[in-house]
Amino acid sequence: MPTIKYTREDITRLENERDQYKAERDELSNKLDKECNDNYKLEGQLHDMTKQRDSLIKDVEKLREEIEELKKYNYELELAVDSDLKQQVDKWFEEWHDTKVENDLLELKLQEMKEDYRIVNSKYTNLTEHIKDKAIHNPGVHRYIDLVHVIDELERDTDER
Repeated sequence: MPTIKYTREDITRLENERDQYKAERDELSNKLDKECNDNYKLEGQLHDMTKQRDSLIKDVEKLREEIEELKKYNYELELAVDSDLKQQVDKWFEEWHDTKVENDLLELKLQEMKEDYRIVNSKYTNLTEHIKDKAIHNPGVHRYIDLVHVIDELERDTDER
């Protein structure tokens, strides 16, 4: 093998290049170590975020189940309230209807009583006028005159009330 001779300058220059490469290597090695550490940190954060995401997914599933249960409970409550309200309204309507029927019956009885009173009053008026006419046309018959006095007494008692 042929021997190559290096000069001192070549050796110094090569040593400088070597030192420069070593410095770059060390710098790159430090950067690589830093990137690896950053990567480990990011992997740890990713792992934590994944665990947190999984926990949140479970929480959401539980909340959805609770929402469904609450919807069912709310629906049952609405049915119960609707049923109770319907029963109350039906009861009120029935009471109102019963009261209305009673009022209608009372009104009918009142009308009948008014009609009976009108008839009795008409008969009374006709009878008293007939007796008074008899007393006027038959002044000698004392029983007609006595009846007129009884009628006058009755009407005076009625007027005083």
